[in-house]
Amino acid sequence: MSKSVVKINFEALPAILVNNEGHAYHKIMQQCEGPMLEQVMIICRGNQTRASEVLGINRGTLRKKLLAHGLIGGPVDEAA
Repeated sequence: MSKSVVKINFEALPAILVNNEGHAYHKIMQQCEGPMLEQVMIICRGNQTRASEVLGINRGTLRKKLLAHGLIGGPVDEAA
């Protein structure tokens, strides 16, 4: 995990909302969620239980989001 800093450009929100009608929420979350998850994992030193407590979400939900953003690897298939 790298220590990246992301600035949210709130002035761009009106354009995002107008240009992404019907899925503006997902577009905004796509841009914000990954960096937020990365930062909480840095702050919590990789401890998913603590990170889920900080965010107020279930640890399983956090794990799914981390996988979706490529911040952790998936389960290892030992049969392969």
